[in-house]
Amino acid sequence: MGENVDLIDVEFEMRMQAQDFTFAGYDTQSGAKIEKDSSSARSEFKESPFQVIATNASKNVFKKKPKMHFNHTGIQNSSEGQLEEAVRLEKEKRENLMHVKGRSKTPELKIGGRAQLSDINGKAMETYRIIEIKHVYEPGDYYNEFVGIPDLFNASPYIDTEAVPRGEEQPARVMDNNDPTGAGRVRVQFPWQEDKGQTTPWIRLIQPHSGSGKGFHFIPEIGEEVLVSHESQNAEKPFVMGAHYNGGEVSGFHTAGNDLKVMQTRSGCKIVINDEKGSMLLQDANGSKVFLDGQGNIDLMSSKKINLDSKEINLRAEKIKLESSELMDIKSYQSAKFTSFQTMNIDSTKSLKVNSTNMSMNAMEGFKTTAQKVDLGAEKQMKISSQAMEVHGTDKMDLKSPVLNKVTQAEKISLASDDKKDNQFIAVVTPLSDYKGEFGIDYCEMDDKFEKIVKFQGTNISDVEYIFNKATNQYIKVATGDSPEKQNIVKEMYYPKTIFGKNYLATWMNVPKGVKAKVTISTKLVGTDESKEKPAEEFITFQESPNFRVTFKGAINGKIKLEAKKKGSYDVEIEALNTIETEEYLTMLDETGSIVGVIEMSPNKVEELEIKIIPVVLKTLTPALQDTQAEAIYNKAIAAKNANNLNLIDTFNQQSLNQAGIKSKLILNPKGVEKLVIDVTNEYKNYWDITKRELKDWTFSLTEADPAKRPSVWKSEDGQGIYEFKNGKVDNDTRMLLDELEEDYYKKYGKAFKGAIVFVIDEKYNKPNVNGYSQNNPLRSQGTIVFTGGLGDTDTYTHEIGHMLGLEHTFFADVKDFNETNTSIKLNEDNIKLFEQNIK
Repeated sequence: MGENVDLIDVEFEMRMQAQDFTFAGYDTQSGAKIEKDSSSARSEFKESPFQVIATNASKNVFKKKPKMHFNHTGIQNSSEGQLEEAVRLEKEKRENLMHVKGRSKTPELKIGGRAQLSDINGKAMETYRIIEIKHVYEPGDYYNEFVGIPDLFNASPYIDTEAVPRGEEQPARVMDNNDPTGAGRVRVQFPWQEDKGQTTPWIRLIQPHSGSGKGFHFIPEIGEEVLVSHESQNAEKPFVMGAHYNGGEVSGFHTAGNDLKVMQTRSGCKIVINDEKGSMLLQDANGSKVFLDGQGNIDLMSSKKINLDSKEINLRAEKIKLESSELMDIKSYQSAKFTSFQTMNIDSTKSLKVNSTNMSMNAMEGFKTTAQKVDLGAEKQMKISSQAMEVHGTDKMDLKSPVLNKVTQAEKISLASDDKKDNQFIAVVTPLSDYKGEFGIDYCEMDDKFEKIVKFQGTNISDVEYIFNKATNQYIKVATGDSPEKQNIVKEMYYPKTIFGKNYLATWMNVPKGVKAKVTISTKLVGTDESKEKPAEEFITFQESPNFRVTFKGAINGKIKLEAKKKGSYDVEIEALNTIETEEYLTMLDETGSIVGVIEMSPNKVEELEIKIIPVVLKTLTPALQDTQAEAIYNKAIAAKNANNLNLIDTFNQQSLNQAGIKSKLILNPKGVEKLVIDVTNEYKNYWDITKRELKDWTFSLTEADPAKRPSVWKSEDGQGIYEFKNGKVDNDTRMLLDELEEDYYKKYGKAFKGAIVFVIDEKYNKPNVNGYSQNNPLRSQGTIVFTGGLGDTDTYTHEIGHMLGLEHTFFADVKDFNETNTSIKLNEDNIKLFEQNIK
């Protein structure tokens, strides 16, 4: 169409609009956010000078890139493609910045048609696509008014990416609930789908709580009525809001006062909460139940059997009654104890049988047996002895035997001993034979003369190779065999006291408040006092203490009487009643009030130690595999067990650091979010044995001049420089792998964490049998490292952290575990201790 021919008039309009934008959506299949930027969308090239001017002007004005939520993805599991198409259409729409408006006399123009314009000189202009037209007919005249856009666009300027089919809330029936992906989705059928037997795709449903490995899992049953809504009212994105009751399907739990809150499954398992009675019922399909009646009573009922399985079960009540209509069987595979602080009655209407290989019956005061007839018999020999004995027969007394030796015709026989001297005993304290580290104890055993130490925590003194030295605050190597030096160093570890002229070394104990520690008290006869007569009874008791309760056979502290025999031994229980700030000494006394033994009770305040597990992986893996392996290493460490089947934190708190009054707390690092990735081809190449493919420490030249070939200066918490070259030399020729890992951890995560850091790596170390190591001389490190051989064993972790802390006392159940000969225990030039045996 040409001007002044069939084109009456024409005008051109341009506008500006933001060209750069981002659409953000959500992919329900992966549970991840997805984004598409306008720059990633492909559109046709617009060869128009007007279009270029408008586009550039728009970009200069609208410099911010808006991000908009687009919620119409995820239909038929194609979120990525749907979002990409929406961005493309939106981009085409925004690029359409020019309109042409005009009037013409050409009746052939129509919506979607093309109009090619030429100027007054007949020169061709652009071709435009008609998007609006208005035909005007007047008597004797016709013209039209049109609006067009350059014929360069594949999207209408009126396109609306938010224009979707709308859906409203509707009831439906669940047709399938076996989601093949296990994501808790269902298929439903709307009433209008019933005639054709159609159903929806798998659609999600609302839960009160959800998440990976947690949340509610309540999937409606097939046939149940549910209410379906639609995301953003998009009919193609339905979801289940909840379930309905209806006139034909009711719960059966209705009450006038709305008293019942019930959850019941199709099999009949249910939980019923009754607000009227304040009661609660938990019942399975077979009728077994737990019922809390709201009056303070609990009923536990089962039609068959009730099993209680636990490491420890405590029952406490004013009254406990056990009743069986047929058989009651109480069994212990080790020991059984029945205690009553007042009266204990054992009644049997027929007979009472007690069977044992050996039997001992003790009474603190009196022992009385009453019956119509009493028979005491021994197949071989019977001995009856007492300090004083009387045998009475109210009518007569017969002594019958083929041979009867008549000692005397006196009415009473005296068995008094000719020994009139007062015996002197010393009491020593050791752990029970089955001690597993439940509390802290440090002890030694002396010879009969109390002059030399024979055993150091159960190990012969001659076998001890390493001993903690208070003066140097480190373990020092001593020669095998016995020596005055070794004796003096060990003796310095204990509280000394002179008892009956003997050198006595007190056992050291750490017992936190509320903990009960069982120990053995053994008595040794060390002499006699000829100036004193032998007392009527010889015993050992405990001085009263407000902070500790010592118990033996029901007697407490000063009421205890341990009969002092030459080789006597007694198991007593010591319970900490309070937390003490300074040392306290539990004193043992004999019947005359003389001190015969001492226990040093250390300050027992419990300190908390936080522990982090940090996985270390090699950079040779892809980033995705690095994350996968970090998570796997972390999970293996968390799942570690020891020989007693204790997990990591229980090993710390029941058989390890608890002996030092330390309560450990594991700071969770889910999926190994905090991790280190080391490049053994670059910065860690000096720590990698490329031939054996094992980790190692870096040994370098002491006079290395090239800075690139020597380690960087490492500063400890107190500012001490380590591996620092001075005058071209450095004192130490080994840079430890652990130092490098700690330095990298601080660079990446800072020094805010003040607990213990355990670096775990699924790689071998180039020293045989070394599954981990730590550094504590000097105390500059808060980390330890565990290699592949120790990942699954909690004892490796507890052992290394124990050494990292540099504890003053050894806290080993058997000190032989770290002093055992012929092991690879070594104290190298850096005072780095590498221990392979287990802390119990």
